[in-house]
Amino acid sequence: MIPVCLVCNTIYNVHTQFPRAKTLLVPYNKEIGDFIEEHEEFCPTMSCSGSIIRIDENMIDIVFTLNRKGYKTIGCCSSHSWTTVGEMYILFREPYEELTRNIPPMFYVKDGSKGRYIRHMGDTEYFTMLSLLSTWVKQLPSIK
Repeated sequence: MIPVCLVCNTIYNVHTQFPRAKTLLVPYNKEIGDFIEEHEEFCPTMSCSGSIIRIDENMIDIVFTLNRKGYKTIGCCSSHSWTTVGEMYILFREPYEELTRNIPPMFYVKDGSKGRYIRHMGDTEYFTMLSLLSTWVKQLPSIK
């Protein structure tokens, strides 16, 4: 997991700038019952008011692009590259209607108690899943 700030889109060095701190799970949004890891790490960029979060390395560009286009994410998992059976997903803060259009092959939309998911579960090769998801994200319209 790589430390990033979604406010200023900065990626930090996990070993020198934000080494893993003691992690606590704290309520993030009581309406959807989600939790975030709290590290008391804030973005060190002077003009930024964001917090540092951790994202799977292979999902950083996808998550940055989604948030830049106005689709606010609250969680993701890129699965594992060493397995052909895995679960890859992105969890969104709101049920954006645009997410239901032109879903990439082998992915599906699922509305759950925590929000709207774009999810893949199956035996597709890992980098094929990432490529399909990345291509889909790039073609989504901005909603800002």
